[in-house]
Amino acid sequence: MLVSLEHQFAFFSNPKCATTSIEKYISKYCEISITSTKLGKHTTPKNFKKLESFLKTECNTPFFKKICTARDPVKKIISWYTYRSRPRLKSKRPKRYLGETDFRSFCRSQMQRCPVSFYYENVANNFLVDFVVPIDHLSRLETFFQNKFSLKHGFSKKNTSNIETPQLNTSQLHEIALSELNNASTEFHKGIEIYTTILDHYNKANHDQIIRISKIF
Repeated sequence: MLVSLEHQFAFFSNPKCATTSIEKYISKYCEISITSTKLGKHTTPKNFKKLESFLKTECNTPFFKKICTARDPVKKIISWYTYRSRPRLKSKRPKRYLGETDFRSFCRSQMQRCPVSFYYENVANNFLVDFVVPIDHLSRLETFFQNKFSLKHGFSKKNTSNIETPQLNTSQLHEIALSELNNASTEFHKGIEIYTTILDHYNKANHDQIIRISKIF
């Protein structure tokens, strides 16, 4: 999580959504920079509320633009699985290792949840951020930060993982994941609809700016 008091925005690190390169790009320009997972790198917008209230009062900051990136829910499941199936994770962090977990079972479990809960409250039908930027359109977020901090260089690629496992290749993973959509919960399908709507607006926009969520829904 990164917070700029001067520029009045908070950037939230949605897991497996290209956040590491963004953090590296702007962290030194933000007064609050939490880029360690153990310390709260993936602090959610919902959990930010208490800190936000404190900052507004103590730092005389009336509002924060809340921003996060997002990824297609099915592709995110695949990315999570392949990332946590890395052989070295088995000895380093065995509790998080998924290499011996059946991918189909993993999909079925993950697809019972709301896939956009990082930035959306399903029960309240409420978005927790002002901007959700699909990773397909990171160039818009890059432009946003370049303008904010007068930067000329762009994001670097960091923390990328192979989209395959020793047992399954990319096409096999996608085929299994798509077939498991038949068993997915209503919440999961709603999350796909939400993400698809956001992505469609970005695809159709004839400008290079990030889009406020209130302009989409």
